[in-house]
Amino acid sequence: MIARAATDHHWPRVDVKAGTNAGPGVNGGLQGTVKSPMNKGRGYKIPGCGLAGDWPGAWTQTYAQVDTEAGPHGFDEYYFVAQVAGLSQIAGEFMQVTPLVIDLGWGELKTAVIALKDPAALAQYVDVFRKVEAGSHEQARSGLKDLAAKHVALNKLIDPQLARLS
Repeated sequence: MIARAATDHHWPRVDVKAGTNAGPGVNGGLQGTVKSPMNKGRGYKIPGCGLAGDWPGAWTQTYAQVDTEAGPHGFDEYYFVAQVAGLSQIAGEFMQVTPLVIDLGWGELKTAVIALKDPAALAQYVDVFRKVEAGSHEQARSGLKDLAAKHVALNKLIDPQLARLS
C-alpha cells in the first residue's frame, strides 16, 4: 500500500519503519523501528499506521526542518502536494481494508516463515495471504493447513489465523 502510493505520486524517498523488531522489509533489509505516538496500536495488539511527510514532518523528523541544510528555500510545494496526495491515498486505503487483512498475526507468521529460510514456504505464505486479500477464505484455510502440515513449528502462529478465517 505504501509502496503503491509512493510510486503513484513519484516520491523520490520513502522510509518505512515497523513498530517492533520485524523481519526484512520489501528490499530484504531490516526494518527500523519507531517509538512514537503514531505507532501506539501495536502496544494494544491492534493494527495501525502513522504517516508523516518530509515537510512538515512529525516533531521527531528534523531532517526536513528549517534548521537543516535544506533551509527555508528547501521547501518544494510540488513535492509537498505529492506527499499529501500519497498520504491521503494510504489513509483512504486503510479505511477500506478488511480488518482480517491487516491483522497483526499475518506479520508475525510471515516473520516466522522467513526465519525458516525456505523459499517454497515463503511462496506458499504469500499465496495464502493473497487469497485472504481476495476474500477466498476457504482456499486460504486450505493453504494454511498445508503449510502447518509441512512446518509443524508454525502451528502456534497458524492456528489463530485459521480461527479468524472461520
